[in-house]
Amino acid sequence: MTPLVAADVRDAAAVVGAMHELVTRVAVPQLSPADVEIMRAANDRFAAAVSTGEVDLALRADDELHDVLVRVSGNRAAAATVARYTPLIRRLERRRFGEGGTCRSAGLHERLIEACAAADVDAAVRVTAEIWRTLADLADDPGRPMP
Repeated sequence: MTPLVAADVRDAAAVVGAMHELVTRVAVPQLSPADVEIMRAANDRFAAAVSTGEVDLALRADDELHDVLVRVSGNRAAAATVARYTPLIRRLERRRFGEGGTCRSAGLHERLIEACAAADVDAAVRVTAEIWRTLADLADDPGRPMP
């Protein structure tokens, strides 16, 4: 396994985070109740997978949740950018989601879903930024080697 360079991961997380903020801003006003329910179900699967240490299932559920916003936004350039840089940050996400009960992502997802359900674009964008900032912060933790 090749070592990850923290700066590369941080840069990729910033780009992916910016794309997620963009698609969130566009998608939230267009979300249907069914879209929000897909996000809720994905977060339920995500939380269960994280709590049992099933990282691959957690990653799939995380992707399903965020992909709702990407899909609804209809922005193919943002989707392509996310797809391009996700592999670089995937190992960092594996570390975060492998932390079990200490992973804050399910709670952040819940806040995102509530903002989406309320059609609160600004709140949804703020939570999205926080989600991606916490991931980038993992790359900067000198006490924890990159997987």
